[in-house]
Amino acid sequence: CTVGNGDVSVTDVVRIINHIIGNDSTGGNSVDQLGGEAACEADVNNDGNINVVDVVQIVNGILSSNGRIADATEASISIENDKIVVNADGYIGAVDMIVKLTDNSSFDLADSFAGTYSINGNKAHIIVIGDENGVSEVLTMTSGKIIGIEEALVANSSDFVTTSINQPSIFSVGAAYPNPFNPSTNISLVLNANADLSVKIYNLTGQLVDVIAEGNYSPSSYNWTWKAENLASGVYFIKTQVNSEVSTQKVMLLK
Repeated sequence: CTVGNGDVSVTDVVRIINHIIGNDSTGGNSVDQLGGEAACEADVNNDGNINVVDVVQIVNGILSSNGRIADATEASISIENDKIVVNADGYIGAVDMIVKLTDNSSFDLADSFAGTYSINGNKAHIIVIGDENGVSEVLTMTSGKIIGIEEALVANSSDFVTTSINQPSIFSVGAAYPNPFNPSTNISLVLNANADLSVKIYNLTGQLVDVIAEGNYSPSSYNWTWKAENLASGVYFIKTQVNSEVSTQKVMLLK
């Protein structure tokens, strides 16, 4: 590949991934798309498409692959502690993904041979090209939350690999505390996306005895105190519903 000045360098790699992602060389709009001879040479495997597989093959020509582990055949992408991580059964050379984020989010790309991204609304198109150690992390959030991963292409040194995406639940419910309680207990919830939310209390016969929260809520951490001084001792159920997902926990009022 001789894109530009005839030598293969990091600059060439960045220019190609900017072509794929739709940026110009400074991260702006699509005004620097490869064409003509440059486009032909960037299509290293001659499949008619310029994608991250071509980029990985170019990078392999720059880096020494001596002692590198064998290529991966399968990969999974997960969101763990505000990071996007890649687990695979071998070498991963590149990741090309679209991630949906909460409003006003920011993130740092993981260390790699090359990487870039473009933002459209609350979606980030991200490409990370691995060095000789491959790709094991994609990004770390510095503010905001990851709502989900909409698309992901993962490549080893020569081809795309079978990839699964482990999507996070959009909410998590903390254990009510104290439990048993008298006469109040605290209820906590973390919401990762805008959603219709309800938190309701039922007795053992299924009768609704209290409504803690109900409506459309924004991503945040929420804490409520349920006061049950007017209710009889016994077992109650806290039912939390976010969109169509339901979580139920049992609490005991002891007077």
